[in-house]
Amino acid sequence: MNMYADFINVAFIFYGLAFFLYLFGFKKEIIPTLSYGLLLAGIINNFIAILFRWFASGHPPLSSLYDVILLLAFLLSSGCLFVDFIFNLKFILGFFGAFFSLLALGYTSFFGSITKPLIPQLKSNWILIHVTTYLLGYTAAFIAFIIGILYLIKSRNSVIDKNHDFLKKLDEIGYISVMTCFPLLTLGLTTGAVWANVAWAHYWDWDPKENWALITWIIYVVYIHLHLKGWRGRKMAYIAIIGFATILFTLIGVTFFLISPHSYEAISSSVR
Repeated sequence: MNMYADFINVAFIFYGLAFFLYLFGFKKEIIPTLSYGLLLAGIINNFIAILFRWFASGHPPLSSLYDVILLLAFLLSSGCLFVDFIFNLKFILGFFGAFFSLLALGYTSFFGSITKPLIPQLKSNWILIHVTTYLLGYTAAFIAFIIGILYLIKSRNSVIDKNHDFLKKLDEIGYISVMTCFPLLTLGLTTGAVWANVAWAHYWDWDPKENWALITWIIYVVYIHLHLKGWRGRKMAYIAIIGFATILFTLIGVTFFLISPHSYEAISSSVR
């Protein structure tokens, strides 16, 4: 077995321990601290696995769905841990980060992990800039998504007065997350168009992946516009949730349900 697979397995175990420890012991004061430590251990092993994939392939591990999901698991858990610390959320986001990273690493078991040489069009520094900015944007969108779900749960009529200050905090974090996500998605969309022109002599081809990336971008434009118009609370939470749902479809759904030269199967087959 390749060494990176060992680190993926160890990361999977630590993510699982962090998730289940908090799930069954969240009322105890010591549990968030222990869960933070376990999640950090998972993140470290996840990162080492990415480095080994990079060394094994000789190029940034960004060209297959396996590699992208592996990197996304690392970014989601890291992003959630960071925001937890900054806003003192006591592992609320870390819990979701551990859960989704656990699912992500489990999901990679359904894909082939063999590293392949890059096709000529992907032998470019643009792949590192384009994919990395998108994945960072997806991470911020994921945080806004989780914050949106938490807001909807906490803003039920029976508990809204009790949670007023916490709801304001969630609303603020959700907005900051979207304002972090949006420029990254914009940069990803722009660098993708520039890269396409360099590799294939046109900026935009209107294929399903490009179309859904544009739809996702428009949803976050709407979010920001409505926020500037004074919208807050549950309505914004719903838009953040819809935004991340379109991201999931763009990342995974297009690959399996639509024919697109941007799908990872097409990339692996050198089709464009």
